[in-house]
Amino acid sequence: MQKRIRCLLFVLGYAFLSCSGQVLSDSAMLLKDVQVYATRFDAYQAGTKITSIDSFTLAVSRHQTLGDLLAQQSSVFIKTYGPANISTAAFRGSNAEHTAVLWNGFNVQNTMLGLADLSLLPVDFADQVLIEHGGNGVLFGSGAIGGAIRLQSLAKYDSRASTSLTASLGSFGFQRLGVNTSVGFKNWFVRLRAYGQYTSNNFLFKNTSLAGKPEQLRAHAAAESRGIQLDNHFRINAQQELNFFVWYQLANRQIPAVLSQPFSRATQLDEAIRISSEWKVISGNWQTNLRVAGFYEILNFADPATAIDANSRIRTHMGEFEWHYRPHPFHQLLLAFSNTTSAGRHESFHGEKMLNRFAMFATWNFDNRKHFNSNVGIRQEWQDQGRAPLVPFAGFIYHVLPALNLRGNVAASYRFPTLNERFFLPGGNPELKSEQGFSQELGAEYNPIINGYELKFGITVYSRTVDNWIVWVPVGSFAAPRNLRTVWSRGAEGEAAIAKKVGKHLLKWRSALNLTATTNQSSVLANDASVGKQLLYIPFLTHQHHFAWTCGPVFMQYNHQYNGMRYTATDNSNWLNDFYLADLVAGYTLTIKGKPYTLQCHVNNLTNNSYVVLPERPMPGRNFLFTLHINI
Repeated sequence: MQKRIRCLLFVLGYAFLSCSGQVLSDSAMLLKDVQVYATRFDAYQAGTKITSIDSFTLAVSRHQTLGDLLAQQSSVFIKTYGPANISTAAFRGSNAEHTAVLWNGFNVQNTMLGLADLSLLPVDFADQVLIEHGGNGVLFGSGAIGGAIRLQSLAKYDSRASTSLTASLGSFGFQRLGVNTSVGFKNWFVRLRAYGQYTSNNFLFKNTSLAGKPEQLRAHAAAESRGIQLDNHFRINAQQELNFFVWYQLANRQIPAVLSQPFSRATQLDEAIRISSEWKVISGNWQTNLRVAGFYEILNFADPATAIDANSRIRTHMGEFEWHYRPHPFHQLLLAFSNTTSAGRHESFHGEKMLNRFAMFATWNFDNRKHFNSNVGIRQEWQDQGRAPLVPFAGFIYHVLPALNLRGNVAASYRFPTLNERFFLPGGNPELKSEQGFSQELGAEYNPIINGYELKFGITVYSRTVDNWIVWVPVGSFAAPRNLRTVWSRGAEGEAAIAKKVGKHLLKWRSALNLTATTNQSSVLANDASVGKQLLYIPFLTHQHHFAWTCGPVFMQYNHQYNGMRYTATDNSNWLNDFYLADLVAGYTLTIKGKPYTLQCHVNNLTNNSYVVLPERPMPGRNFLFTLHINI
């Protein structure tokens, strides 16, 4: 497959570069800026809490994976099996399957597993990272009960040709090289990004499962990955824009033993090619967007010790049509259709299994540009098992004062069972019901500027109930998925931030505190000890603190986070201890002959804490990383 993918990438890249050259050759063509309406994710989510990772943090973290970035810089709890190993996001007490991860508008959740592995998503492949808290089934469809993470590629028309190299060396054999090259003309912008990475992950840890807690060297934990991404943005004329994206990713990982295992020889290969395109047309007070995408994925897991050799093949084709209409400066309407076809092949399926989904949705936005912004929406979706329940959304933002906003929303969300949950043998259940969520959220933000101090204070309270929660339970000698639970998540999120510039010094501080109670309210099992108890691996209390300082060419960033205890037994009789983590990065930018050279030094786990995020999965102690970034 790798040979075919390389050929396909070459042909596509050559074809687009050739076509682009023909477009650019007409130097007499003068184009106005295309006035593109906001995407549906920006214009129709009034009342939703949305946070953005700032450009400085993205630049400092360009060597990281998305899982590492969110663990350090956001309030989202990241469940990780260890460095370069599986990482997933848990929004507000939800599961990994409840987090949608969108790349330029398309959900990259694996349709066989129902989740996105954040350790396979490099930060430097995205120009913008947005975190959307809370479910919105109208806009995101299946799989966004907890929230969504959006990765966006942005065009920079009329920009000079530029190339940057980023080289990183760190503890435990970490090596990484990334390249980012782009050029922008009047009607064409192209960017090529690529990286290669290797780490042996041979760190020392305390084995708490053995008497005396001896120090051991992590074995069979090496990982390597590489990827390439091509972005093309074309302005056909003053009313039309065409975008085309290709992303190829390959990762090979050794799967280390858990603490109670003597050794492991398991390995996992993940390979994917993702292709998408979007055509935008504007005419007067309406706009149409047509998007198509094809994802092709391979996941091979092998464990010679247990004679397992599981090979999975997944292909997903998606198409979306949107029609935006603005009959009045204060009103905007969206009508849309989407279709998704997924096919998976696995030895246990006894052939190829398919899922087909078709959705229609509409949403209306009112924004008087002064005090009030609101929208309502509704979605209807059909899949192989029949029609899903109607999904509504309603939200608002009220500007009480220029610096004070109130916001709120009520939303329904849902998740269709995955290919594995329906067809994996033994255990798969084709009759599983969809999970159904309903949430409410209310928040306030106060953002004054006082004596040159930019202040921000925010608080959010929320509640969400999910019916038909799917759980894998023992059935004889194997496990099977069942619709067992009704789960109630509720909590509060508070944040405060301050920024001040004094001469050449810019100082920023930000803190966040999160309380999350997620309990099983009911179960179809008799005498289920989990009823009324906190769900597994969900901390009730987390808080994060970030400090950044820049002064000319010098910069520093300090991140501090606390994750509370997590239960490991459904009756809450066992748990993992809470832990603190501190990370520090300092850097200096030196300009030589007009070219900036930035050197960064990272110290992770500054206090050398011994901790685990998930049971029997040790994490590294204090470790170092040096990064050199060069703009050519």
